[in-house]
Amino acid sequence: MADDYYTLITSTGKAKLAAAIAAGVAVNITQMAVGDGMAAPSEIQTTLVAEKYRQAINGIRVLPDNPAWVEIEGVIPQTVGGWYVREVGIFDDAGALIAVARYPESFKPQLDSGTGKDLYIRLILEVGNTSSVNLLIDPAIVLATRKYVDDTMADHENSHDHPYATTELPGFVELATLSEAREGADDQRAVTPKGLWGALNSVVQAGQCYLQLVGDNLVLIPKNGDLMFIGGKPVHVPGTGVQLGSAGNAVNTSYYIYAQADDASLQLEKSATAYTTDPTTGITVKIGAPSRTLVGFARTDANGKWIDTQGNVGVLSWYQQRPKSSAAAQTSSGTTLASNGQHQLAGTASRNFFLCWAGASVDLQIALDASVSTTNGLITWMHLDGVAGKNAIMTNQTPNRWQQIVSTKATGLSETQHLLEVYVACQAGPVITIYHSYSELTVQG
Repeated sequence: MADDYYTLITSTGKAKLAAAIAAGVAVNITQMAVGDGMAAPSEIQTTLVAEKYRQAINGIRVLPDNPAWVEIEGVIPQTVGGWYVREVGIFDDAGALIAVARYPESFKPQLDSGTGKDLYIRLILEVGNTSSVNLLIDPAIVLATRKYVDDTMADHENSHDHPYATTELPGFVELATLSEAREGADDQRAVTPKGLWGALNSVVQAGQCYLQLVGDNLVLIPKNGDLMFIGGKPVHVPGTGVQLGSAGNAVNTSYYIYAQADDASLQLEKSATAYTTDPTTGITVKIGAPSRTLVGFARTDANGKWIDTQGNVGVLSWYQQRPKSSAAAQTSSGTTLASNGQHQLAGTASRNFFLCWAGASVDLQIALDASVSTTNGLITWMHLDGVAGKNAIMTNQTPNRWQQIVSTKATGLSETQHLLEVYVACQAGPVITIYHSYSELTVQG
């Protein structure tokens, strides 16, 4: 039935509203109570028939479609319950029952019973003499303060009708993306400390430059930008690069290559002094000289010239590292082993020299195409820095010609020049014919 469930303003409530209208003061609705009483609501009530729970009002507002209606909301949390809700009361800040409602019977479980729910109760209270209530019982104070503030803040947050900031006046700003901050060309958008450090740190850690050998000179060229840091300050790498010749180089020597800008122009210098991390800037620098930024590692040949060829990886870049591969091969024949054991192949064409950074992992591979004059087995050995490592064994093959490949990954290598070689082993006496031997490696630099 339409009249089964309804809300009444109590006699106390009517008197308070009338007094409020006459005096121009507010009636402050503060609490909602629920009970399981089954009696019909009465205007003369001052309490609920059987109150079970009371809580502060969760929300209160005048309905926009009908200013005579006030919606009051309360919430019963899931931790409270174990009874039915059949009656609801609205109280003011003096504890007086302003309105009472007959509510559709609803069981409110308690969480520890095995199920729980938050029960939201909303009552519609119809207030007569709406113009007087709206004007004298100020809905902006009594009823709508929370909604008014929420709506006002939402309007403010969603509004873009504000001036933009300048170097002289405050205002709205649009934040730059990380890529925009890295580019450094926009003079309208702002950068947060996090964004600024992200842009700077990407350059500090990556460095927009690359060291390589061009002709007889080491050349530091710009790559993926042109910015690097020296002495904690940004320096641009010129598009033509910066060169370092071989004058004064010692023979067969490894040097660290550093960049410096003491006279405001970018220059390279070689040094045997190792590097460290500057604790202030995070930049990798020369030990004892934070104004020297590490950019590479390079090796000289027997004539003191920089070297970086197939079979001899002699230049590594610290920044913008990439995989560098080196292959070396040779052909020979008619090798007779005079004794048992491992033997280096005649000639040196399949030897592979390489530099690497400390702790590097390097992919290594050797291959051998050979035959033996008997059916005795042939072993292909990989030697790294003169130490026998992984091998491949082929035995009792007819015809006695094999192709063998040995691959591995060397890890934790020291920061120096290394040598990869191909060795063979067989018992004494048979003639080994080497058709082709080959070594290949890949190192980061």
